[in-house]
Amino acid sequence: MTGALTVHSRRHFNKRFDLLERAIPAVLDGEVVSAEEFLRWHLERSLHAMGAATEPDLSGYLTFPRFQPSMRRAALRAMIERGEVAELEVEGSPSRWLALTRDLPALAGRVDAKAHRVERRLEVRHVHFEPWLATTGTPPRGKSRMDQAEALAGVGEALASLGVFVGGDEIALRRVTPHRLRAELTRALQVPASLRRSRVFEPSASS
Repeated sequence: MTGALTVHSRRHFNKRFDLLERAIPAVLDGEVVSAEEFLRWHLERSLHAMGAATEPDLSGYLTFPRFQPSMRRAALRAMIERGEVAELEVEGSPSRWLALTRDLPALAGRVDAKAHRVERRLEVRHVHFEPWLATTGTPPRGKSRMDQAEALAGVGEALASLGVFVGGDEIALRRVTPHRLRAELTRALQVPASLRRSRVFEPSASS
């Protein structure tokens, strides 16, 4: 984790380590990253992965290395002042939510999903679209209108990709709010051929 060693290959489930400069010779030509730049990258990667998050979410996402809360708050404050991070309000939540400004157009609602790895099934418990998208209205902060069909297709593609990532052969869609968007989202959940080709199926013990 300090960068002295790295994993250069794997054999079965065993990692093989080597010196970083031998595994990745180009690393010697790279510039040394400052602590401030690394913290900014750390926060940017976390926010991009989660879409929107509270400060406790950020502290629990990438857990190495551990940062002092005061350092994280200072970095977030600087990113907000530069316009890189936006503060959000989530209905029913008293917490301050944060998101990358560049990711704001992609926030088309909330998804509650759970992977059942033994059953190889991704359960999508609830997909909640914001009212402005459901009614094809104007999003907050004066952004231009988003195409509803394009947004639904994007959510479907993301869930299909997640299903492949967690090894889910089946995606079970439960609740959609508003309910009238369920049928279109179900159609959008069809796994693209490019993703199907990338799936790897291990034979069961009985086969």
